[in-house]
Amino acid sequence: MLKRIAFCGLVGLLVSTTSAFANLSWNAVSDFPTVTGPTTPAQSTDGVWLYGYSPTLNPVNFTQDTTATTDYFGDGKAAGFYTPTSGTSYGPYNLPTVLQNISGGNLNEGSITNWPTTLLLLHPGPSGDYSVVRFIAPTSATYVISGIFTAIDSGNTADTASVTTSGPSSTLLYSTNSTSAPHTFTFNQALTAGESLDFAVGWGVNNQFDNDSTGFDATITATPEPGLYGVLALGLTALVVAVCRRKADVVRIENETN
Repeated sequence: MLKRIAFCGLVGLLVSTTSAFANLSWNAVSDFPTVTGPTTPAQSTDGVWLYGYSPTLNPVNFTQDTTATTDYFGDGKAAGFYTPTSGTSYGPYNLPTVLQNISGGNLNEGSITNWPTTLLLLHPGPSGDYSVVRFIAPTSATYVISGIFTAIDSGNTADTASVTTSGPSSTLLYSTNSTSAPHTFTFNQALTAGESLDFAVGWGVNNQFDNDSTGFDATITATPEPGLYGVLALGLTALVVAVCRRKADVVRIENETN
């Protein structure tokens, strides 16, 4: 009986440990919410991703986008969020913006060429505002962050792309001064619950925001802290010791009886 209890305890410990870190992986494109109208909050359904802008990069002074759109270009092929800091001089193309390609295939829109469904579109504003996708860590862990920034506009200028941690003591983790060619990144970062990563696209050193549509994607995966493995090992050891001790007690009692 004790062996059975110990086995069940072992299984329970393994299950609880696995469950604690199951499905702790997020993707910027697949997690992008379905926009249902202008009042859709500029965040993913689980609240892990936020969409907005910032006038500065380090630190990022993040503000969520104010407007949701199901039809950014007027042809039903792109949806997302923006803040109309550009006023009305640019017609419907209010910027900065974060958009998803919902056309079902590669999208060509003006000078935007071959924008795939596997990338979000980030475009900075005319006053130098960065377009920002923010990830909020749901748990304290070490995170593996990998992704890409790449131009999806035939007239792409020297826009910048970066990844920073949030807060007044924010740290620049990755940056590039030009996204004309694809730039991929992979790194590990320890984050406490509630700490953020900001993926930002700006207009670059030439101070021009035209044609700065930049494709972006990121996958973020939480890994257990080393201490968790120690707790697991301690629990397994305790179970084994309990089983062995009980077995020894049974043998001793049998010997005394005989």
